[in-house]
This record gives sequence, structure tokens and C-alpha cells, in this order.
Amino acid sequence: TNDSAWNNLLQFSARSRYQVAEPFQLFGGIEEEHTSFVGNTNLQNGDSLISRYRTSSYAAGKYEPFDNVDVNGSLRVENISDLSLTELLPQAAIDFTPIQYVTLGGAYSKSFHAPTLNDLYWYQGGNAKLQPEHGENWQGSMSFERRWDDLQVTLSGTGFLAHIDNEIVWEPFSGSEYSPINIGEAESEGIEFRGEADWAVDEGTRVHFEGSYTLLNAENITPNDPNYGKEIQYSSPTRSLLIAEIERENIGSLSLLARYRGHEFALPSNDPATELPSVTTFNVTLSSKEFQFGLLGLRAMLSIQNATNVQFVDIPNDPLTGETRRVTYEDILNYPLPDRTYHFSIELTYH
Repeated sequence: TNDSAWNNLLQFSARSRYQVAEPFQLFGGIEEEHTSFVGNTNLQNGDSLISRYRTSSYAAGKYEPFDNVDVNGSLRVENISDLSLTELLPQAAIDFTPIQYVTLGGAYSKSFHAPTLNDLYWYQGGNAKLQPEHGENWQGSMSFERRWDDLQVTLSGTGFLAHIDNEIVWEPFSGSEYSPINIGEAESEGIEFRGEADWAVDEGTRVHFEGSYTLLNAENITPNDPNYGKEIQYSSPTRSLLIAEIERENIGSLSLLARYRGHEFALPSNDPATELPSVTTFNVTLSSKEFQFGLLGLRAMLSIQNATNVQFVDIPNDPLTGETRRVTYEDILNYPLPDRTYHFSIELTYH
């Protein structure tokens, strides 16, 4: 809406678990969510009240026929009141440990994503004709995990494939204003590598490393679409994340987070003028140990985001102009990355 008076969200959930026999467990649950939004104008026939009930229930089972095999499956039923939709969402997965320290996994699921009230009814940019997303997802993985006296290491690789009908994406329609649209058919495939290590240097010192690298190919595969074969907007073909932390028990901790994102396109047409260049940012966080004052604990934290103050890049021989062009780093078109930013916080805990 362009002038909201108030909105609310009410949620209720209940879950249960039942051990049928030693290798077999059953799970079940229900969830109820009610959202409403009140304003003086919206896209729903001029009515000032928008309301939605989302009701879902699920049943699941976990079966461990052998010590090295874990099989689970579930069925979820979800209903969205204002869209008059009821969805059946099955899921199945298996983990198998053929040799010590190595686990193989596979999974299949159906997914569903209903447009939000904002997607549909926002007065300026909502799209009342937006369709829900439906997808099928496949995944295969292999992991290695081992612990020595002072060191624990985990390495994994996960391949994935998703086929999505009516994928919802937001595209600019006026300056920095965006509106959601559907992409008829989209397919995303890729692989993610992850690694993690914890090293106890001595009795009071711990070092932690964590990293991931993702290769992604996400394309519009809608037949006869003018954007057929183009990259899905904001789907970078490469991403990586590195976290390094050292913690001293009687002092505190120091951590570094390095995040890399490859190029992205802001429009489904992959217009070169809307290509966002790759960027790497660094965040640094310094946290004190917890100081105890009777029953009150105090911890101080200082973080520097975008510590190297990355703001823009010069593109020589730009294909659009043939000259050097300065491009501001952005994760979303027309929304520049914040420059170097400092955050200071104090955490109080009552024991």
C-alpha cells in the first residue's frame, strides 16, 4: 500500500515425534499463519484490508536400517487462502557412509513459493497477476569429516539441479523502483564446495576456518522467450565466502569475513548497461570476552564492514562507450554498496 495504517502477523505451530521401533521414527506437525495489512489504497479492488491464511501440515519418517544408512521422507500439505491453492510437497533423502569418515547423500523434493502480499498488492509496484513458483529439486553430495586430538576437519561437495516454473524475480521499472515478474521456466545447476576446520592451539586458544565456493549456471529456458538462454538476473555464476577467526579465552576473539561475488545482470535481457561487476568485500569483527559482574555478564563488540572501503571500479574500453567508464559497486541496481561502516555494540546477559 502507499499509506499503511497497521499490519500484523500471527503464527501457531505444533510438532510431535514418535519412536515406532529402534530404527524407525515418525514426525508430524501443523502450522498456521495469519497475515493482514490495512491501508487506504492497494491493488485489491480498492479494498483497504488484505488478509491471508497459510495453513500447512506435514508427516515425515526416518528409517535407519543399518548403522551406515539413513533414509527419510516427508509429505507437506500447504494451503494459501487468498490464492485458493493447496499444494502437495513430497521430499526424500538418503545418506550412506560406505567407509569411515566419508558420507554420500542424495535428495529430491518439490518446492512451492507463493507470492507475498507485497509482491501482489504493493500500490506502486505490485503485480496482481503474479503466479506462484513451482519447482523440482535434485541434489547429490559427498563429505569427509575427521577429528584428531586437537583438530577437526570437514570437507564437502554438493551438486544441485533445480527446475522452476514461474520463478519470481524483481526488475526495475522506474529508477530505483522495482516490480516482480514471472519467468516461465528457469533452470539452475551448479556445485558448491565447503571446508571447515577447528584447531585447539592450546588450552585457551582456538582457531576456526570456514570457506565455500559456488559455481552456478542459472538460465531462462522458456521456449520462444526473447530472453531464452540468458542468465537469470542477480544469479552470479561464482560466489565464495571465507571466515577466519582466532579466539583467546581470557581476551576475546578477532574474525575476518571475506565475501566475493562474480558479475550479475540486473535485467532478464542481460543488457550490458545493467551488468554489475564482480566485487570482494571484507568485514572485521573484534569481540571481547564476557566480563562478569555478579549475575550480570557484559561483552563488547566492534565490527568494520567493507573495511577496505570498496566503492567503484573503472572499466577500460567499455563496450558501451569505447571509453573508460566508472561503475559503482552494487548488489542491486541503483543501490550502491555502503562504504566503510563501523558498528559498536554491548551485550548484557543476566545469569
